[in-house]
Amino acid sequence: DDEESPLFAAPEPPVPVPAPSLRVLFVDDAVLNSSPDPRAMRLEDEPCRVLQSLLVRTDAKMVLSSHWRRHKAYVLEVLGNYGVLPNREVDTTPFNADTSRRDLEILQWLNTHRQEVSAWFVLDSGSTLLQHPGPAARLEGHVRQVQGSLGQGDAAA
Repeated sequence: DDEESPLFAAPEPPVPVPAPSLRVLFVDDAVLNSSPDPRAMRLEDEPCRVLQSLLVRTDAKMVLSSHWRRHKAYVLEVLGNYGVLPNREVDTTPFNADTSRRDLEILQWLNTHRQEVSAWFVLDSGSTLLQHPGPAARLEGHVRQVQGSLGQGDAAA
């Protein structure tokens, strides 16, 4: 009778955890926005075409990591007008107390989604993302600095 009690039951086999498969592209608004005024939004066909091509080729999820995330619905509508993001889910990084620390916001997003992410990359227009040694080490090899709009020079490679 003791052998049939729950104490002697065979353990349940562990549930297999799926391998991470999510690819992520963090996008700074200035890699698309050609307006010299950061309060304005002016997009052009070529950078939008390059972004869409990157997303399709890599099957990546786009994560807004700049002040555009405050206006996600509007940004998605505008990008949709340029043929970017049809039927794609878009996420945003969390807000940090110091809004100049996009590096920490990106790392926080990655930490929250660490069980899902298999690969990630950051398109960045500035030079401040890698200026803090601790986070820079984690970001190294994942950041492409884009001078001007996406699609100019080697940024589209």
